[in-house]
Amino acid sequence: MFRRPRLRLLLLLPGFMAACTGTDEGALPTRLAVLTDGGATLRSASTGTGTVTPPAGVSVGVEGGVSLETLPGARRVALTRRAGIE
Repeated sequence: MFRRPRLRLLLLLPGFMAACTGTDEGALPTRLAVLTDGGATLRSASTGTGTVTPPAGVSVGVEGGVSLETLPGARRVALTRRAGIE
């Protein structure tokens, strides 16, 4: 008579153990490239703790910047300018 509830609990135990590992996975830092100032400046920023912190002195002047697109693989970007793509 008491075997069925024990059997059900025993079958649910692995699910409870897998769900409660106790590990806390923090956010991985992400590096962003941003086209600002109406397409005149390309800047870099890093995230990871919930805030965006631009590194000091990481900006490049751009002539005629239109948009910035991430290329496949997410490690490189394509800068679209009025004169062409870099």
